[in-house]
Amino acid sequence: MKEVGGMKIEKISENKIRILITAADLKKKNIDINDLYYDDTKAQNLFWELLYEAYLEESFDVDNSKLIVEVAPVSHDSFELSTSKLSSKYASYKRKL
Repeated sequence: MKEVGGMKIEKISENKIRILITAADLKKKNIDINDLYYDDTKAQNLFWELLYEAYLEESFDVDNSKLIVEVAPVSHDSFELSTSKLSSKYASYKRKL
């Protein structure tokens, strides 16, 4: 697991990355945790910034990928963001009605 400006980035596999973010990390980025609940723009910008950092540190490239994103609390002041790229087998799957 690599530490980038306080955040911890871990490449689980070629298709999955996990990022641990603390309140201190958000503060460095001038983001209040409540902003993520009520301001979609700030939340989206943070998400893409984190994925860019994961790309720089772990070569985790999400271009042209469908993603599954999971966010879970770790403690009272931190959360974990897990992002998985769907393999082409599942990305092209269409549900039949």
